[in-house]
Amino acid sequence: MCNWKNSKMYDLFNKKEWEVKWSFRISVLILAFFICINLHSDFSVYQEMLNTLIICLIGAMIGLLGFSLSGIAIIVSLFSRRETKSINLINGENVITRVLSSYSFLAKNIGMQCFILIAVYFLISSRLMIAPIILFYILVFIETYHIVFIVLYTVALVQNCIELYKIKNIYSEIESAKKTIHDEANEIKIDYILSTLVNNYGCSTEEVLNKLIIFVSESRIENKEKIIEYIKNQYNLL
Repeated sequence: MCNWKNSKMYDLFNKKEWEVKWSFRISVLILAFFICINLHSDFSVYQEMLNTLIICLIGAMIGLLGFSLSGIAIIVSLFSRRETKSINLINGENVITRVLSSYSFLAKNIGMQCFILIAVYFLISSRLMIAPIILFYILVFIETYHIVFIVLYTVALVQNCIELYKIKNIYSEIESAKKTIHDEANEIKIDYILSTLVNNYGCSTEEVLNKLIIFVSESRIENKEKIIEYIKNQYNLL
């Protein structure tokens, strides 16, 4: 059986998350405003305005859907396989996957909300009787909460993207430091071998380095020219 708290749907009601707390508070304030202006009693007065608002909201939701899809593409391209492996090793498995699942969860909620708004638009434009006052305001609160949650959840994901960018820079610096140490260790090994050949076998430094350059030029490794140039610059060969 699936654990409810481990499901992404739990994000809609997780009181520990700031977007849930503020979605509830803002929705209560909006509901109080609707009650103050007698939205239910004077519904016909606000009907045209609500239809216009719904059309605007549908356009906004489609825009947010594009944001969620682009967010997935950005995160997928942001981290290399090596960086992903390092992040998972230190922070636990599937860290990046959980962030991607948040974007997927957002996209699903946006898609659901688009269909709900379209249905509400046709219901408002129809000749059906308005729902009883208590049911009416319950439905208004649920719909308002879901819209506000989507907006604030998007803001939270933007903050997550910024944090991921910072994390990428940190891990890039770590990988760069690893490469620097690796390069320095190889240079020390080359210097040691060169010193041993010169001291123990009577070879001159130039002779050993020239043979090394010939060996590199005759090998099948990539970037031979750059490696030869590096050796010449490192040991001041003309």
